[in-house]
This record gives sequence, structure tokens and C-alpha cells, in this order.
Amino acid sequence: MIVLHLALVHRHIARRWMAIAVVTGVLFLPPALDQIDDLQTMVERHTVARNNAMQPMYRDIARVIRRDQHTGGIVVLADPNASLAISYYGLFKTIGTFYWENTQGLKTTAAIFSTNNEAEAKTMIQARGITHVVMVSHSNFLSQYYIALNPTKSEADYQRSFGFRLMGDTPPPSWLQPINYAVSGELAGLETIVFVRLFKVIP
Repeated sequence: MIVLHLALVHRHIARRWMAIAVVTGVLFLPPALDQIDDLQTMVERHTVARNNAMQPMYRDIARVIRRDQHTGGIVVLADPNASLAISYYGLFKTIGTFYWENTQGLKTTAAIFSTNNEAEAKTMIQARGITHVVMVSHSNFLSQYYIALNPTKSEADYQRSFGFRLMGDTPPPSWLQPINYAVSGELAGLETIVFVRLFKVIP
């Protein structure tokens, strides 16, 4: 009887694992096959997905910032994604990363980008020792920052914010010096979908 019971248990476990395997295959296999097909298409066309290309772009931005300032400390103000990557590649300091220890840094970043007062932005930037400002159109969190700090404000109010104006065609304030930047080499195709503006803070 014990042997028969163990055989039934093993059969039940085997059926359960079979069911799990079938469900897993149904749920996850088609997307995986789609990704493989997309990857093969990109290889054939010599292209790259935007999300995969962002890291090399951040590394390129770090290179340009270091070229602009050969010596001395660098502190970057940028969106959370760019902050983390650029600081990693360039060994720079940054204030806007998504870490639980950095709540104050995120609040300061949000306040700088969300203010509509350039003098106030300059005061906060100088207080944090920020040397460079990086604006990237992809996932820049500008609207999220603004809504979090100003939930009752309108779209027109948001468009007057410091970060929104820096990301657009508005000339920067006199204390921000634009740094020429063009996406290099094989990443040049990103220029059609990702816009980058770099600035150096003038003391």
C-alpha cells in the first residue's frame, strides 16, 4: 500500500510539473520568440533598440563632459536614469539618483527642474556644487517632478518651468554655457528619437 501511495504521489507531482511547464510555455514562449525575431531583424538591419542604445549614449555624454572639464570635481544634474549611468561611466558625482538614501537629492532635483524662477534654480544649483546639467528627452521625469510638487498647476504652468524650458528651444540663462553635443558613430540614428542638451554651469 505504501509503495502504491508513493507511486500516486509521484504521478501527481509529475502532472503538476507538467501543467506548470505548459502554462509557462503558453505565457512566456511567444514573447521570447518575438524578442528573438526582433533581435534578428535588428541585426540584419544593423540597428539597435532605443533602450539598449541609451547606455552607450550615456557613456558618450560622460566622455563629452570630461572633455569639457579635464580636471577637478564634476557634479551632474540630470534625470534619474541619466544621473546613474553618467556618474557610473564618468566617475562623476550626481544628485538625482533613485536610491532610498537619496531622498533629499531627488527632492532637490525636482525643485530645480520645477521652479519657474531662474534665479532660484541658480541658487539651488550653486548650493549643491553642480557643474554640469544634462537634459535628455527620453524618460526625463520632468512632468512627473512637476506634478509631484505642483498637483494643482496647469500644463501652461509646467511649460514655464525651468526644466521644460531647458529641454526646449528656449535660450538658456547666461550662467549656463551650452556644450556642443552630437550623437557619435553607430548611435547617430538615435538623434531622430532622443534629444540631448548639455550645459556647463558658469560660476
